[in-house]
Amino acid sequence: MNVLILNPSFRVYGGAELAIVKLAKYLKDKGDSVTIYTLEMSREVKRDLEGINIEVFSSTKDLRNHLHATYDGYEVINSHNHPMELMLYPVNYPHVWFHNEPPEYVLYGRRLTLSEKAIVAKTVDKIVVWSRYNKRRVEELYGMSALIVPFGIDTEFFDKGKADPARAEMKLGLHESDFVVLHPGWFSPFKNQFRTLLAYTELRDKIPNLKVVFPGMTNTDYYKYIARAIKVHSLSGIIIPGFISRELMRDLYARCNVAVFPYREQGGFLSIFEALAMECNVIVSSEAPCIEYIQENSLAKISDNLEEQILRVYNGEFRRTDARSWIVENLTWNRYSSSMRRIYEEVAL
Repeated sequence: MNVLILNPSFRVYGGAELAIVKLAKYLKDKGDSVTIYTLEMSREVKRDLEGINIEVFSSTKDLRNHLHATYDGYEVINSHNHPMELMLYPVNYPHVWFHNEPPEYVLYGRRLTLSEKAIVAKTVDKIVVWSRYNKRRVEELYGMSALIVPFGIDTEFFDKGKADPARAEMKLGLHESDFVVLHPGWFSPFKNQFRTLLAYTELRDKIPNLKVVFPGMTNTDYYKYIARAIKVHSLSGIIIPGFISRELMRDLYARCNVAVFPYREQGGFLSIFEALAMECNVIVSSEAPCIEYIQENSLAKISDNLEEQILRVYNGEFRRTDARSWIVENLTWNRYSSSMRRIYEEVAL
């Protein structure tokens, strides 16, 4: 099969980008031909996509023009992330859209335009999502059904036995006596770092040596808002290392006392399940889009009261679940990629 994958950017090696890397490598191993069109490609992602044809364009217009000159050389088009789902219009060609999340402006409260709804209805054959939460959003936003294919977790990599907690301490300036709260994710209202900041201000006099670590991209306006609050209120126990490597992230999962995810309506699948695979104490908000997996399989503590649950961890009252075995069995990249390939075959017939 000859597959074309569209994604606006690989500048950051986040969850959506990792899913595409895993998928492309799986397809290549199965003997399929894979090409990726994008506007940005990081050196790290490019290294992991060795053997995959990558074409980087200077603008969305250039990408779209090239797509329309070449689309009939592929058996199926697979778009990821807005606005790639719109690029094929007005052509009706085998097209699968992996809907990670709605366009950002929709998350901030604006409505989809009627033209975008019409374009998706005309040019997308199948929409794929990673949870029932996102399936409901697709149905509400576009009036179309969606297939659910959850991401995988690299449990062989995210294994507590392979981590070096002391290295995390050394690189991040932590001490052995510190009580460490970890909140992963790029700085965004939907990752909700401010909620964890509030918990820190409430608990810093109750938990000696309390530290909060916020690893994630900092080139956002929301980060400036958080950084200003930290400075104004002299919050000395906050550590912001920026975007860190997967290896250091693994070390940090192993070192932290609790990982918190007060996430709202956007993303958050991979980091939550990586923390669970690393056998962390995990607290997840009731609004996280992956909540169905957590709730139905009793994988983590669901709570919007961070202060209470962090104190329970500190006092030794928190019951950590054995989520790793469920993740190993149910969330594999092979299952994700093989499911996507079957969907391609159905659409391309």
